[in-house]
Amino acid sequence: MLGSSMFVITMVVGTVAILSPCHVSSKIYLRDVSFYFTAVTTILIIGLMEKLTVSGGIFLFCVYFAYV
Repeated sequence: MLGSSMFVITMVVGTVAILSPCHVSSKIYLRDVSFYFTAVTTILIIGLMEKLTVSGGIFLFCVYFAYV
């Protein structure tokens, strides 16, 4: 999951920016980066705890729901 999202953020967005430069609103960019950082931080905490609890799963679902 993290590898594919990192690929999209770096390779796909970078390639599109090189081939067809466009303006991206900083508000949208900050929203996406904030949600990505929240998800990665949550996954890191779950990994350090070495178990996925119901509350951790619900939190990840809520982060996704809030993003969508």
